[in-house]
Amino acid sequence: MARKKGGLSELRGETERFDLTIDTKAAARAESITAALAGEYLEYLRGELGQLDTLLSQARGSERAVDDLRRKAHDIRGQGGSFGFPMISQVADAMHILWEAQDGFLDAEGELTGRELLALMRRLAEDQENENTALVAEAERVVDRVWLEYGDA
Repeated sequence: MARKKGGLSELRGETERFDLTIDTKAAARAESITAALAGEYLEYLRGELGQLDTLLSQARGSERAVDDLRRKAHDIRGQGGSFGFPMISQVADAMHILWEAQDGFLDAEGELTGRELLALMRRLAEDQENENTALVAEAERVVDRVWLEYGDA
């Protein structure tokens, strides 16, 4: 592939060549490393889910706990897909949307929906390959519902 160089080369009409060849061995190594880290990520995630559970218990009376819930959901949302768990990212996105919609303390409905999402995320973490199509479909329905209800809040 060629592109124009900048500066004097551009004035002379010269082009710069660069190679966009993908090193398949390097790509395979990267995939292998990511797969190996996926198990470690799930262990980390289980700890995060425990913290989310604790924060949910505190959030009815603590704005700081609600802020911490938002932050953790935001982090998990970004991490899940990176380690090969896109449904975990989608559920975390719904958590983040839900908790962004809360003004101050978590209300009763926010806690109930948050616990539903947390339970789904735990089940998805156990079903590491997302082979349980009924669970994935349930997660998609709940995520869609949260988006419809809280997405524009």
